[in-house]
Amino acid sequence: MGGAVVKSALVSVGPMLMILALTVAAMPAMAAEEPCGANTPVRSTPIRLVEALRCAVEANPQFHSASQAGPIASGRKKQARSAILPKVSAVAFEAHQSLEDFFSGSYQPSGGVIFAEKVTAQRVTLSQPIVDVGSYANARASARTAAAVLFDVEKVRVDLVAQVKRTFYELLLAGELIRVQQATVEQVERQLAQARVNERAGTSARLDVLRAEVQLANVRPQLIQATYDREIARQSLANLLGLDPKTRLEPQGDFLVPAMLPSPDELIARAMAKRPDLAAARERLSAARRTVRSAKAGYLPTLVGSAQYERSRGQRYPLDEEIEVRTATITFNLPIFDGHLTKGRVEESSAQHEKAKSDLEAQLQTARLEILQALALVDQSRAVLDATETAVRQATEALAIAEKGYKLGARTYLEVLDTQLALTTARTNRARARRDYSVALCRLEQAQGLTVGLDDQPKRG
Repeated sequence: MGGAVVKSALVSVGPMLMILALTVAAMPAMAAEEPCGANTPVRSTPIRLVEALRCAVEANPQFHSASQAGPIASGRKKQARSAILPKVSAVAFEAHQSLEDFFSGSYQPSGGVIFAEKVTAQRVTLSQPIVDVGSYANARASARTAAAVLFDVEKVRVDLVAQVKRTFYELLLAGELIRVQQATVEQVERQLAQARVNERAGTSARLDVLRAEVQLANVRPQLIQATYDREIARQSLANLLGLDPKTRLEPQGDFLVPAMLPSPDELIARAMAKRPDLAAARERLSAARRTVRSAKAGYLPTLVGSAQYERSRGQRYPLDEEIEVRTATITFNLPIFDGHLTKGRVEESSAQHEKAKSDLEAQLQTARLEILQALALVDQSRAVLDATETAVRQATEALAIAEKGYKLGARTYLEVLDTQLALTTARTNRARARRDYSVALCRLEQAQGLTVGLDDQPKRG
């Protein structure tokens, strides 16, 4: 998992170049969209969900910052492991010295100390812990902590994918609501034209024309609001992708369609196996267990072996010859009383271990709850989506009947107005229901620890 996390955090620049290529390729064929507070047309950049996900993992600054926790933890693991690895050091030096009134010839005893005009030495030292339970346990604890940090990075990645998906669906919803309001404006404009025809023919009153004009004035602000909502969604998505918020992204794709889902037990089992936060909690529990062992090792003796080879001239008699010295040392350290330092460490690490166990149990309960809640939202949103599909079909048929009757003089404009409002409401509800269903599925994926659409993960259903 650790390698996969690092690999995902260091995605190549391919997705960004792909978006740039798409933009350049699409520019000649893209129609200018309505500007937001400007008269100059601004071209849009088409982007698919999979491209958005890859770009977010590559360029999102918050994720890049979080991913640096991996190298930091790796460095700390290496530092802890260094305590159980052999140490080799080498020293070489040459010194020239003088002592007036005492120096004579190549060497001269002086006050019981031998003295040489030139001193050289080469020394190599090797040391290796033989018995050091605390350092070994601490190294293993550090390795488990580093693994937990990598799972933390993966959790941030899962959350980023979910956030990008939600924002992408919000942008799709904004576009759909614009189309709903545009269709409403066109229908009201046709109704207004028909009301004027009926007024001139004497089959309807002036009041119908006024009502149609008022209705048209009421729906146009809703279209304007939907247009600006889309701009806000675009800016939010661009920000997640690490792009300039002014980048006018145009989502390519559609909402998710209803699909069969595994049973709750299968979903929970998958979450237990896949969720990175649970894996991180398990690693931290393992690290805490080893930290307790490391703390208790303060009561135990340590044994360290060292060996040294030295070749020097001018440091030992006879001073004018090179002398080789080989030394081997075994150091035995037995702690007797350390001022309750070890006792305090054991108490602290034991409490941390109990906390880690409680944290894991709490996260397991949270994971189960999130799966069940997400599944309930999927079922609810699917039921609402089915109901809105029916409402749209019925409202469309009712509006067609009312408009035909009004044209023939058999219906009043109030009936047309009511059916028009019902159709607009049904279309809006359907668009929101499609968004809600897609977001609910996204939440269910997130609760399982999946990044569907970015990696080769198990498919829904």
